[in-house]
Amino acid sequence: MLAARRLPARSSRSAFTLIELVMVAVMMAMFMGIVATAGGWNQGPDYAIRERARRIAGTMEQALIETGTTGVMVKLVYDMDEQTVSLALPPEYEEGEERPDPEDEEYELFWTFEIGDPDDPERSDVWLEGVQTLDGKMHSRGVFEVLIATNGTSMGHLVHLTSGADRPEEFSIEMSPITGMAHIYQYNKKAEEPEKD
Repeated sequence: MLAARRLPARSSRSAFTLIELVMVAVMMAMFMGIVATAGGWNQGPDYAIRERARRIAGTMEQALIETGTTGVMVKLVYDMDEQTVSLALPPEYEEGEERPDPEDEEYELFWTFEIGDPDDPERSDVWLEGVQTLDGKMHSRGVFEVLIATNGTSMGHLVHLTSGADRPEEFSIEMSPITGMAHIYQYNKKAEEPEKD
C-alpha cells in the first residue's frame, strides 16, 4: 500500500499588495534619480540640462502613476524661488474618515529634487525659468502647483529650463492635459495661443 505524502502548507500570503508594488516603483525611481544626478554633476551643462529634463518628465509621469494606483489626487509642485520640483501626496486617512475637498487638503512633499542653486544663479548649471500654462500664462516666481486628477487629466503645462552661460541651451518639458504624458523639447517651446470661439 502506498503511503500518502503530505504537501507543504501554503502560505496565506501569495502576492504583493498594490501599495508594496507602488513603493518599490517609487524607491527605484528615486534611486535611479540619485544615481543619474551623482553621475551628472561634473558632466557640464549639456548633460546636466538633459538629466534634469528627464527627471522632470519622469516626475510628471510618476504623478500620473501614483494617482492611478492609489485613487487619490496628487500634486506637482514647482518652486521657482527655491529651484525645486516636488511630488506631493495627500495625507492618509482612516477608513470611514471623511476627506476634505482636494483643493483644501494639506499635501505633503513626497520627494523633491533641486534644479539650480537659488543662492548662486550665475554659477548654476541649469536654471528653472518657470512654468507656463497652456493658456500662455508664465509663472516665473514663487510656487506653482498642478493637481493631477484620478482620471488621468491634469492642467497641461510647460516647464522651461535653461543651461549655463558657457553653452546656453533651452529645454521645455510639456505635460499633456489629456494623457498626462510628458514630452521633452530641446528648445523653448511656447504654449500655443488658445483658439477663439
